[in-house]
Amino acid sequence: MLGHEAFQPGFEDKDTTVQGAVPFYGLYDFTDAENHFPQDSSREMLENSIFKLEMSGNEHVFKEASPLFHISDQAPPFLVIQGTHDTLVPVASSRAFSKTLREKSTNKVAYVELAGAQHAFDVFPSLRSEYVKFGVEKFLAWTYSQYLKSV
Repeated sequence: MLGHEAFQPGFEDKDTTVQGAVPFYGLYDFTDAENHFPQDSSREMLENSIFKLEMSGNEHVFKEASPLFHISDQAPPFLVIQGTHDTLVPVASSRAFSKTLREKSTNKVAYVELAGAQHAFDVFPSLRSEYVKFGVEKFLAWTYSQYLKSV
């Protein structure tokens, strides 16, 4: 299966299929269709700094860039990591993304919610961040072993 041509200009014919994913505190729905973001600051940041477009009238652009709207039964194995005290990405957003993944994907989906963790909790070394790294390594080793079985 080839990747998404629009996201790989110059190598549209190459297979860029993702074998597994481990997003940390990701932003999965740029449209905020489920109103997880209580303030307009996230929308303003997306409009002014990322897309350089207003969402109004350009919803299709924001939707096309949102991982939530690309979930299918072919989604790779996922390990979604989110802190409960993240002030940039609400925990409800990651919960909803993981739920949709579990409902649609035929692959494994693991969701790890870290009590008290803030956005970018892993930037500074701590016992928590070290154990998260160990878990990520185990998940990726398992994912790779599943890939090797299929080739």
